[in-house]
Amino acid sequence: MSVKFFIKGWLSAVSPVTVCALCKQPSLGPVCEWCKNDTQFFYADAQPLNLLLRPAIARHLRHTGYSLLLACGYYAWPFDEMVSRFKFNGDMRLATILGQWLAQSCSQLPTAMQPELLLPVPLRTTGYWQRQFNQAEVLASVLGRELSIPVYRQWARRRRGLSQHRLNRSARFTNLRQAFSISELPNVTRVAIVDDVVTTGCTADALANLLRRAHPHLQIQVWALAVTPAPGKKAKV
Repeated sequence: MSVKFFIKGWLSAVSPVTVCALCKQPSLGPVCEWCKNDTQFFYADAQPLNLLLRPAIARHLRHTGYSLLLACGYYAWPFDEMVSRFKFNGDMRLATILGQWLAQSCSQLPTAMQPELLLPVPLRTTGYWQRQFNQAEVLASVLGRELSIPVYRQWARRRRGLSQHRLNRSARFTNLRQAFSISELPNVTRVAIVDDVVTTGCTADALANLLRRAHPHLQIQVWALAVTPAPGKKAKV
């Protein structure tokens, strides 16, 4: 028996335990320390917290409308598994864990840079019918609770169109040109657009540019659980 499993067995005997959401072994929290220690978080390295200041990430993302991007890590284990189970299986336990992890990253921003509103990316109507929830709204709710930031849900509407999920980069640009409409915002100066995964940056950038046209004074950030590695690149922090 390995030392890891011996220690887990001992912990289960002396402490209240649950089961790790990833390895299914006894754990003192929703994700065990071993799995969390194996997770590569962006905030844990020595590089800038703002991912747009990391050339290996920024050069592959469209970011003409926003100036700061925060995420937990690359869309690789465990984030890919956790996001998929949350998004497509409705695992709200994982939504809470992921939201808390992202809040931990975002809490490292200086107070003067913290957003005054969280703006979840709107979901297509068909997507909502299928899932019965908007994953960005769920995530924003966890972030808002953890960081005491209001969530403004009715700020944007997605028009009819193709889902971004299976489109390539060029098709995403085309699809997003007329994909959204936005409404007036409260009188704030800093906002964060919240999404689950940033793949090309197209969705966030389209929304950010609409916001900037309507509210030129806004400082716009994007917060996401994960960033998809560039094509052909390994997810290495």
